[in-house]
Amino acid sequence: MKRILIIGAVLLAMGLGACTDDFLSQKNPNEPSVDQFWKTRDDALAAVYSMYAPLTYQYRYGFFEYGWGPENWRGDDVIYASTYAAFSKIARFTNTPDIWEVAELYRNNYDIVNAANQCVGNIAKCEIPDAEVKQLVAEAKFMRGYAYFRLLRNFRYIPLYKESPKSKDDIYVPQAERSVVWAFIEEDLKEAIELLPLTREGDEVGRATKAAAAGFLAYAYVYQQKYADAETLLNRIIGGEFGAFDLLSVDNYNQNWDGTNEHNVESLFEIHMANVSPKGKTTNILQAEFLAWQEANAAPWLFNEVQKVKDIDGNVDQRYYKSMISPDLPFTAPLGEYSDLSDFVSGRVLILKHTTPSWDPWERWENNFVLMRFADILLLQAEAINEQGRVDDARPFINRVRTRARIAELPTGLTKTQMREHIMHERAIELCFEGRRWYDLVRWHEAGWFDIKTLLSEHGKPGAENFSNQYLYYPIPEYEYETNPKLDRNKQW
Repeated sequence: MKRILIIGAVLLAMGLGACTDDFLSQKNPNEPSVDQFWKTRDDALAAVYSMYAPLTYQYRYGFFEYGWGPENWRGDDVIYASTYAAFSKIARFTNTPDIWEVAELYRNNYDIVNAANQCVGNIAKCEIPDAEVKQLVAEAKFMRGYAYFRLLRNFRYIPLYKESPKSKDDIYVPQAERSVVWAFIEEDLKEAIELLPLTREGDEVGRATKAAAAGFLAYAYVYQQKYADAETLLNRIIGGEFGAFDLLSVDNYNQNWDGTNEHNVESLFEIHMANVSPKGKTTNILQAEFLAWQEANAAPWLFNEVQKVKDIDGNVDQRYYKSMISPDLPFTAPLGEYSDLSDFVSGRVLILKHTTPSWDPWERWENNFVLMRFADILLLQAEAINEQGRVDDARPFINRVRTRARIAELPTGLTKTQMREHIMHERAIELCFEGRRWYDLVRWHEAGWFDIKTLLSEHGKPGAENFSNQYLYYPIPEYEYETNPKLDRNKQW
């Protein structure tokens, strides 16, 4: 099933964006008011669907420009290889508060918060059974928690809207302390775990489940170094309480993102992509970006890292062949012959993740983008246990990921620091180009594992010399300060 959950845009029009003066506008008689809308089950579902629409960034170059890019350019696994000023500034740590792509990342997530708050506050008005009201409200709380989690890992201090603004005073709020937002995220995701369904069928596939909520709550725990809480919840996921998740074989590793096996046994939550205009104009343009325009390349450091550990037959880690391609290493291409790629002779290491088995390099495709998968869960568990000092207990979880890649299991008797090194290696290889690497570096830096600027320099990250701790997070977009007088300039970065 392939569709995009974009129904219910009217709800976005009815709502209030992050820090705007929309509530002062006169009512449009051609648009439904809040009192007119919240009546039926169809109204409730349209509102719920509207929460998912911002995930895909349905304009210009969409998800690549405003979603994937801002969450990947800063990592040491990606090299920005073109000349667009905004992307170059982000990648080289010279960005300023007026970068539009970052502003759209900010705005889109508040669009989700806005739509979710409307659902939480109004779905009970619809003529539907109480049990369904609770489940739909829990779905809204999952989406709100997810959006705030994404905002909090990108922006140091953010405004917190717990409900839809009803007045000017409600709209103009200051940034909240991070601990307050974290607590709100946890509250939302806990309720979602409790009340969301275990599975989705038919047209509901792609909507949030217990597993999705549990996965992101566990990730939030690890992010905050709440390792014991994370371990307990991750055990529930791994133990099958929220579904029978597993790892695909290494031969099918690329099915996690190539569109041939969506919502597979490894996927906990993914963004649905689909044609929204004539052929060739779909949302997911990562394939064109990586293989035709080649704006994003795999970093030479990562290419070298993937070759450090051989598989049990003495070959290069098979994940390389599904993640990237370099003219410096023999390659049997799963997608066909690559000799015709326009700039392959330059020696660039090209990205294969998120590309499809059959492709025109200039085409745009509709393969989904996975936001949480089981391999990440296993590696988070290894980390959570290791950080509590039980090194050998962490082994089975990292070994499960290594075994899928036909890599030998780790021995017993490693130190905590040695296990950290293995976890860092596995997360770098397993999750490269999936919006994890930069955030791993930030949280490990903040936990004291290493100095991030030193590591970026050692890994040859262009622009590492520009880095300071200010760039751990994005600044609140400048336009927000033009509309919200309660924002603190000292908390912009």
